[in-house]
Amino acid sequence: MLETGLRRHAATAPLVDRARALAMLAEIATVAGEAERVAELLAEIEGFGLSDADRAAVEGDLDAIAAAGE
Repeated sequence: MLETGLRRHAATAPLVDRARALAMLAEIATVAGEAERVAELLAEIEGFGLSDADRAAVEGDLDAIAAAGE
């Protein structure tokens, strides 16, 4: 569902929402043991050049990726 939403609305969705969705996909990929996919998703998020405020909004989602890998 997340991937479908990203495909349909990526052009119009705010960057912070796209970053949060990608972080959720990265968390799922972490649990599934898909390290390469996690790296791709995190690189895409990093490429957004999020503002400090947007980065703070996504921080909890990014922390969940690390927690999922433990």
